[in-house]
Order: sequence, then C-alpha cells, then structure tokens
Amino acid sequence: MRVLTAAEVRGLESCAVESGVSMEMLMENAGAAVAAAVTEKMDVTGKKTVILCGKGNNGGDGFVAARLLAAEGAKVTVVLMQGAPASDLAKQAYDKMGRGIEIIMYRTAGGAVDAADVIIDAVFGFSFHGRLPSVMEPLFARAAENKKAFHISVDIPSGAVCDTGAVEGACFKADLTVTFAFRKAGLCLYPGRKLAGQIVVQNH
Repeated sequence: MRVLTAAEVRGLESCAVESGVSMEMLMENAGAAVAAAVTEKMDVTGKKTVILCGKGNNGGDGFVAARLLAAEGAKVTVVLMQGAPASDLAKQAYDKMGRGIEIIMYRTAGGAVDAADVIIDAVFGFSFHGRLPSVMEPLFARAAENKKAFHISVDIPSGAVCDTGAVEGACFKADLTVTFAFRKAGLCLYPGRKLAGQIVVQNH
C-alpha cells in the first residue's frame, strides 16, 4: 500500500495539471467523491447536512459537495469556519453553490451541528500542521457529541497532520474519510488513523 506525504501530494497535483487535468477539475472530482460517499450511505432527501468549510481548497471541496448534495435534495448548511474563501479555486466553487444552501458563520452554527444528520469536515487538508485554532474547538466538540450524525472528513480529519498523524489539540472524529489518489501517511499513523474511521481512496 502506497502512502503519500504532503510534499508528494503537491507533486502529484502538479503532474496532473501538467498532463492536462485542471485544478478546478480535481476539486470538482473531490467534492463529487464526498457527495457520492454520503448518497451511498443514505437517501439524502430532506437530510440536514452540515458542511464545515475552511478558507482554502479543502473548503472548496466542501462547497462542491454542498452543491451536489443540495441537488440531490439534502437540506444543506455550509459553515464558514474561517470566513470567506481565500483561494481562487475555493471562491469559484463557493460562487457555484447557488441558492437553496444556507451559509452561516461558525459562531452561530452550534444548533445546526446539533441537529445534523450528516456532518462533513472540509476545514483543513494535507497542508495542515500545528494545532487546530482554539475558536473551532467548541464546534468540533459539538459535532462529536452528535452521535446520530454520519461524520465524514475530506482527505484527512482536520486537526491531524498529514505526514505524521499527530494531533496536538482537538481533531474532527470521522466515521469515514474520503481521501484522494493514495492514502496519506497521517491516515495510517496514530492517532490520525483512529480519528479517520473507515478510509475510502478515490482517484481524481
């Protein structure tokens, strides 16, 4: 089984772009894989689906998943965990979401997380290092307390370090992690492995 470090993931993405696959298409495929993981698990019609989105490309994957799940009939709430999207790709995905998706800030998202049937973690991806910002910890704790919800992480649980699986503070606890191309080292090393739940590898 091959596993990748963060630097190797960046190299793989560069190779994909050089071969003619755009970063926009990689993001679209990633978000579609996450949405498919949910629809394979359940009929999402009317299901309260909360997507925690960061400001970077991991958040962009979440915006794509939000659009696709809303199209399948889910009641989608996007939670901006770091404010407006910062990368150009994430901005494009955000703008494509369209109407019918509730967008709120993390400070007011507690009730939505408590009531959710599905919680998707699209906050930090393979570039994360260090400790989860303390302002996010209460919402992550509430997500963990919602035992009826299906918890999914995009690429790697937010709070775990891609190369080592290390967790310094809080971390999202997933039932399922959808990762791309190859497993990341942090999904195989503890405690990241324990927090990732079932791991599904999707090709871009």
